[in-house]
Amino acid sequence: MPQPNQLTQSGFQLSQYARNVWMASPSVTTPFERLLEPDYWAHVAAQLRPMDQIEIYPEDMSYFAKLIVTDIGTGAVRVVPVVNPISLHAKDTQSLKKTLSDDFDVKWVSPTLKYGVIRKSDNERLKHGFQDPALAWEWADGHVKTIGRAA
Repeated sequence: MPQPNQLTQSGFQLSQYARNVWMASPSVTTPFERLLEPDYWAHVAAQLRPMDQIEIYPEDMSYFAKLIVTDIGTGAVRVVPVVNPISLHAKDTQSLKKTLSDDFDVKWVSPTLKYGVIRKSDNERLKHGFQDPALAWEWADGHVKTIGRAA
């Protein structure tokens, strides 16, 4: 028998029986703050329960975050961030971007095509498939060094 202020056997269980862990991939245009608004999750409220965890990986894998479901109401799910967004794009490419941004842009194309390098003069996508925008900027830099700016 437990002592006073000691955990009871019924209060101890495998977490997989008490909660679910979900993964959500919001669109790249969805700001993290929007995920904290209760109506954002309304359409999946029936699948969730308090204590569930939601791991956040946007389509472009730009960051990771984790939310805990604290309450579910009609058309609303309350969540609290337990891990604030952590960048998964490690490299800083500001100097490359500054040098090349007159001629090129790096944009998210789609979950399938990922990031792409766009030539601004004719809006042509020169290459895509980069998971990280830093890799796309590095490719653009190599392209300029090999082919030249106009190509």
